[in-house]
Amino acid sequence: MKKWIAIPLVVFASFALVFPTTITVLAKSKNTCVTLYEHINYKGRSITLCGDVKKLSKYNFNDKASSVKVSKSGEGVILFQHVNFKGKHIFLNPGSKISNFKKIKGLNDDISSVNIVG
Repeated sequence: MKKWIAIPLVVFASFALVFPTTITVLAKSKNTCVTLYEHINYKGRSITLCGDVKKLSKYNFNDKASSVKVSKSGEGVILFQHVNFKGKHIFLNPGSKISNFKKIKGLNDDISSVNIVG
């Protein structure tokens, strides 16, 4: 019986490591953090970034963001359509929230890099 119970726990623990619901990326001296959400209305997987990220694919979050919240401190954040801070972009002030990128043409599921301004 003990072996039967141990196997599902190991499988569950492995699943949680492979498919986390929240990822946090910290940087050394940035005051602003941004949280990207996989679905509208701040639902689904999320990733919190407190430093620049040239390629969201590194965190399995490329072209997946549908909503965003920016921390109230710092100077803001720039979300870019392409890797290496290229393509269409949007600047968000501290404290900004967008519950649905579908309302902003060309941004839903189309963010590939993030530049933390302050």
